[in-house]
Amino acid sequence: MDAWAAKRTGGLIERMPVEVRDDTELVLASALALRTTWLRPFEVRPVRPSAGPWQGRTLRGLHRRSVRLDRVGVVTAPGGRVTEVKVLGDNGIDVHLLLGDEHMTPGQVTAAGAAALDGTCPVVRGRCFRTGRRGRDCGSRSGRVSARSNRRWR
Repeated sequence: MDAWAAKRTGGLIERMPVEVRDDTELVLASALALRTTWLRPFEVRPVRPSAGPWQGRTLRGLHRRSVRLDRVGVVTAPGGRVTEVKVLGDNGIDVHLLLGDEHMTPGQVTAAGAAALDGTCPVVRGRCFRTGRRGRDCGSRSGRVSARSNRRWR
């Protein structure tokens, strides 16, 4: 199975996360790998987190600026708030990066991202991020949008 996965993913997945034993009767497996080039590449920069498990370490981080504010948004889901950033690829493949509230599980963050994509959970887009009240074109509910520093990438 490992050779099967490696062949079908161009070597990106070298091993399948399953152990086949003598009593294994059936294994259903799927492997998918996609390649794309970002329309706007990231820059590699050093980052030094001030909190969390990587606190105090100097790491390689990715940085990018954009004037396209509608590619970032905040989803308010039942489990908490999730920030979503859409990164466009050159071949029609887009990647949605999700950052959930500190207390959220990876499953809750992923579910919120899926709900944002299928429209079952509203998203406040970046053009609506202002200090103070939201603009009139950003929804009928009034409220405040504020930055939160206690989030982790999932």
